[in-house]
Amino acid sequence: MGYNLLPFLVACSNTLSETFPLLLYTHIPAMCLSALFGFYVLYNTRTLQAVVLCLLSVTFILWTFADITVWVFYDRPSLQIAIWSLFGLLTAFTFFFTHWFIQLYLSKTTPDWLIYTWGLLLTPIIMLTPTGFNVKGIDSQVCAVVENNAFTNYYYFLGLVATLLIFFSTYQWYRDSITDTRAERNGKWIVIVSGLLFIFAFVFTGTLDSYLVSAGFLPDFGLEMYGVATMSFFIGMLAYATVQYGAFNLKLVAAQALVVALVVSVGSEFLFVSSEMAYVLVGCSLFLISGFGYLLVRSVNAEIKARAEVEKLSQEKSEFMAFASHEIRNPITAMRGYASLITDGTTGETNKDTTRAANQILLTGDDVLRLISQFLDRSKMELGQIAYSIAPFDIGLAVSQVADGFRPHAADRGLQFSATTPSVMTKGDLGKFKEVLGNILDNSLKYTRTGSISVAVSEHDGKVRATVSDTGVGIPPEVLPKLFQKFARADAQKANLLGTGLGLYLGRTFIEGMGGKVWAESEGKDKGSRFIIELDKINLT
Repeated sequence: MGYNLLPFLVACSNTLSETFPLLLYTHIPAMCLSALFGFYVLYNTRTLQAVVLCLLSVTFILWTFADITVWVFYDRPSLQIAIWSLFGLLTAFTFFFTHWFIQLYLSKTTPDWLIYTWGLLLTPIIMLTPTGFNVKGIDSQVCAVVENNAFTNYYYFLGLVATLLIFFSTYQWYRDSITDTRAERNGKWIVIVSGLLFIFAFVFTGTLDSYLVSAGFLPDFGLEMYGVATMSFFIGMLAYATVQYGAFNLKLVAAQALVVALVVSVGSEFLFVSSEMAYVLVGCSLFLISGFGYLLVRSVNAEIKARAEVEKLSQEKSEFMAFASHEIRNPITAMRGYASLITDGTTGETNKDTTRAANQILLTGDDVLRLISQFLDRSKMELGQIAYSIAPFDIGLAVSQVADGFRPHAADRGLQFSATTPSVMTKGDLGKFKEVLGNILDNSLKYTRTGSISVAVSEHDGKVRATVSDTGVGIPPEVLPKLFQKFARADAQKANLLGTGLGLYLGRTFIEGMGGKVWAESEGKDKGSRFIIELDKINLT
């Protein structure tokens, strides 16, 4: 806080009378919102994340209460020294709890090194708080508490440390956020930005006040009050994330917090008014906002109930599809099993027509199983249940294994089939990569009457590609931009019509979820096509 260079006790009293309304207007709403949201979240969830948020709220409330106290009791030097000595400790722990909360919000865990780092950084603050290195004394003639600038600079430096650590936590989350839904990512970005704004405003206004007041450019610490007010913004953004994106899995807390914030903010205007008309206007505004707030809470409650019902129906749909697909897969698997007994000669010698029919049963069974998988993947995607198991794998080996499964199908249709699969390491979800490549190869088989199909692994500028090329019906230029959309089909009238139009859409979603790209190229109708899957190349040595 630097030096409180108020000239004399009379000047202190005059400054207080001018600044007190602004002090209450910035501090009281922030205190109320912090208490309301912090304790409400802890009461409803009882998680470590909620505990840390509650600790942040308590620390901030103590800081704001202490700040109000030193302003009000400007004429009691001993009390000012006692209270002022706590500012460094409370400020440092506010930065610590803010970073810890955002870390938990992003990843649900806290690395051990992070706790040790903060422990080392906070130890000097804890040890020096009760010493003269913190607050040296008070100048009774000018009503000023004298701090040690080194101590003040250190605890504001911890705010910069917290900011850097939040950036680091954000980078780690963003790097591994492929399993988050769009709503989860949006909610986390809101919390990150509002938390950074709170810390930055707290550090900037506090530091600037200290130097400007000590240099005589400002008469008091009024600028710092605006930094305190950003806590209301931080809590408001948490409340918004709760309603809009389901943070904390709470129900009405965010809407209630927003209504309380409006009521407290408008009610605080009574501190500024001086005429009867102004009192009437503020009172009417407060009445209207309270009424609209009540209607807002009711509408949010109704929306939450409707959303819960929709989620329940979606879950039931997902469970039904999983059950139905299981029941459908069983007879198809049995049918394919009997067909394979015919094709491999287990049931005895058969004529060519019977063998050809059995092969067709196998091919059709594969198509139906693939369709079922696509519908299930689509349902999981809509419910946000798609999960990725990211790990290094040999893309050449994976392509070779998938290609071997399609060689008999290509031979049965009289198509040449080749695979070039050098060993190259990449990182992604092996199962989903194979599924995407299998869908692309299946499409090539469907849309290629004569000629050849090839799949090749190659390296390009630090990336690795799996390219499927065919001599099929090709893709018109106007179709290419829409090819990876839901239910898009290329030239179905020239090929097998069996399909959902979801394969390429799901493929793009899966590959982009692994941090890669997938696209198609074609010179036009009847000129074949190429599908390229591109992932990052990695070196394990």
